[in-house]
Amino acid sequence: MNIIYHVLSPSDCPSILPLLDEAAGCFPNLSAQSLSDAVRSNTTRGSAVAAFGGASAAGIVTYSMILNKISFLYVSPGYRRRGIARELVEYALTALPGREVTVETFTASDPRDAAARALYQSIGFTAAGELNGYSTPMERFVLRR
Repeated sequence: MNIIYHVLSPSDCPSILPLLDEAAGCFPNLSAQSLSDAVRSNTTRGSAVAAFGGASAAGIVTYSMILNKISFLYVSPGYRRRGIARELVEYALTALPGREVTVETFTASDPRDAAARALYQSIGFTAAGELNGYSTPMERFVLRR
């Protein structure tokens, strides 16, 4: 199946709602509504990119050019292990202007994020310390370029 990457606009939001509903169940710190609201805000800034496999959204990345960070990354289980997450992260990295890019992820003790941690590390991100204030242990990763 051919995967198409598309910078999202607010009018694209209905097409990605099923993906966001699915994603919310994987992130204990996010409700489906808060995730939808955050993605909608990113679409108005041009900082949300989705991967589409046919008519369905396969994955999404959002990023902040002000904070120079990747805010959210998710690929639907049926589309994993096809390089979609890497392509989405690479797209975000080309858009982010700073010499240092950050991302927050679950800690190494949480198996839910093993694939994402491995992806970030393969791109050159390194662990930069655990974060406080979350209901689930989180860690900051940094890419220095």
